[in-house]
Amino acid sequence: MEVLRLDTTRPLVREEILDYFELNLENFTISPPAPAWGGPPYWVSYITSAGKELDVVIKEIFNFLVNSDRMKRVKLQANDSATVDAFTHYHKTVIYMAIYEEIAALIRAGILLQINLGTKLPSYEFSVAPFDGDRRIAEKVLLTEYGAQFVKNRLTTPYYAEQYFDQLRQVAEPDEELKGYLTEGLACLRANLERSSAIILRLAAEHLLNVLIDATVGCIKDATSKGQLTGRIRKAYTNIEERANVIFDRLQNDATLMPRGLSGAFSKQLRLAFHAIRELGGQAAHPTDGVTREDVRNHYILFSSIVYKTVMEMVKHLNSVQTSAGISGNP
Repeated sequence: MEVLRLDTTRPLVREEILDYFELNLENFTISPPAPAWGGPPYWVSYITSAGKELDVVIKEIFNFLVNSDRMKRVKLQANDSATVDAFTHYHKTVIYMAIYEEIAALIRAGILLQINLGTKLPSYEFSVAPFDGDRRIAEKVLLTEYGAQFVKNRLTTPYYAEQYFDQLRQVAEPDEELKGYLTEGLACLRANLERSSAIILRLAAEHLLNVLIDATVGCIKDATSKGQLTGRIRKAYTNIEERANVIFDRLQNDATLMPRGLSGAFSKQLRLAFHAIRELGGQAAHPTDGVTREDVRNHYILFSSIVYKTVMEMVKHLNSVQTSAGISGNP
């Protein structure tokens, strides 16, 4: 006899969940009333109908998975019908649990809410109660305002490392050390460890700075000029701000190294964005300084859209300069 095992991966479950909420966006968000709504009862009926119960959501997502190419069917041998039945339910339960765990992660991230919306008729005053485990209360899943934006535009919002790397790959493939920093940083962000996430993002920015320094030094053919630059960098030592300004100033003041198309981005965007990330990481290291999750999230967007993009485009240009000049590399 054969057991049909439903097989998938956690990333595919996650994608199916996000697709589900994007497809059913209107059912999981509340909207302002129309200009002529018709009175409190209609508005109350509308707003309290938003969302769905958690078990309903999980079952619907499971059915989406079963009918998609994200779920594989693997046949296994079994000795009797009881074993077939047991294993069938076991594999199904494993998928249910994976869906629940991913939804719980989205709730922790502020993308979903699991709450009850009640009302005190005839007024518009609403009561909001968190899920308390009482099955007599119909707890519902709703998208937050941020969550609605997230599912509509996932690639611009950092949450999962691979999605974030896809953004970076539009410019250049990130190296393994940078991937390591960002993977850990985004994991901290998902776990509500915003201070740790900000500190790791600062390390990622410092790593990118070192990549830019190496590319710049490698382009300078004159030994005296190269020695002066490396001397200033060594003098700065662990002072990230000073090291960054040394290399930024050198590039901006050297027409042979700075391409015309990147000059504006360097002077008006990169310097400010890099130091904003550096300062946030410094604040995160001091418990008395306030660091919000939204701040950290926005700085990850800043890193991908400005810092990484500008630095890697500059590195690509510097590498081409080094090749055309016939410079063998750093001594």
